[in-house]
Amino acid sequence: LNLKVKNTQNIDDTFKIRISVIELPASYQANLSGFDWTEKTITLKAGEEVLVPVKVTVPEGTAVGRKLFRANVKSETSSITGFDTGYLTIS
Repeated sequence: LNLKVKNTQNIDDTFKIRISVIELPASYQANLSGFDWTEKTITLKAGEEVLVPVKVTVPEGTAVGRKLFRANVKSETSSITGFDTGYLTIS
């Protein structure tokens, strides 16, 4: 799994990425214990875009269906924020 993060500013910046299930329906929440990280800090040059890898191992006994998670990104130097919701298909 890769998260795409882009610095749309004209300055270099450091961003904190947090993966969570807050505000998602309980029955659809991904089990974050299978994610190799849920918080990471990255530094991007102005206009730079990167793919940030996340290794996911689905815990045994996880019900089939879609499991949701949210990636929140926040600048550490300005008020810039962003988020997206992703899903894992368990079959």
